[in-house]
Amino acid sequence: MALMPAVLATETTDFLTKIYTEECNAPVKIVSKKEFCNPYEQEIGRTYISAIVYGQATFKVKKHRKTKVSYISVLDKEQKPFWGYVIPH
Repeated sequence: MALMPAVLATETTDFLTKIYTEECNAPVKIVSKKEFCNPYEQEIGRTYISAIVYGQATFKVKKHRKTKVSYISVLDKEQKPFWGYVIPH
């Protein structure tokens, strides 16, 4: 288990922010507090997964309180997230 580089953390939270902004129809802000990256390097079906990124963050929707959350995301060959999920505490 290695600490994830800041670039991957930013890409992951930006990806999740985009998904949840569209889903909530309101601006969402996700700020990472702790993040980790486990190399996975395996092909599932036709999809290659290079790593699994997970961590803890704060989740803020406009006109609502901040919420502590955990998140998980899967990275493809180019180290770009293509799937992610946020779990409230």
